This record gives sequence, structure tokens and C-alpha cells, in this order.
Amino acid sequence: MMSTLKGSLLLENGSIITQSFSPLIKIDKCSKLEWQMDEVFHHSINKDSDENIWIPTTKIPGNYKA
Repeated sequence: MMSTLKGSLLLENGSIITQSFSPLIKIDKCSKLEWQMDEVFHHSINKDSDENIWIPTTKIPGNYKA
């Protein structure tokens, strides 16, 4: 079975934040899972000028810390 990654963000340290129909995960450059959030997230993953990561979610309020 093949999985499709819908949204990914490559960070400067080589880590990746990604999801495929949720959960949202962060893996390090050695493919080790750093954290996982078991909610429904949109495929759009963006970083702002202050290095905050923005990912739309269906849960309100969406205040998540990893």
C-alpha cells in the first residue's frame, strides 16, 4: 500500500513536518519520530517571518504546542 504525503515542510535542521490525511508528525533527519498530533489538519503547512508554523485545523481553538 502506498501512502501519499499531502503537505510537508522541510526545516533548516533537516527535520520534516508532514501529514497524510492526519496525524501530523515531525520526523528528524534520521527518520526518527519526534512528535505526533492525532487531530485532523489541512495539507497546507507554512512558516511565517517569526518562524511560527501555521497549519489549518478543523478543531477550534487550535492552540497546539509540540
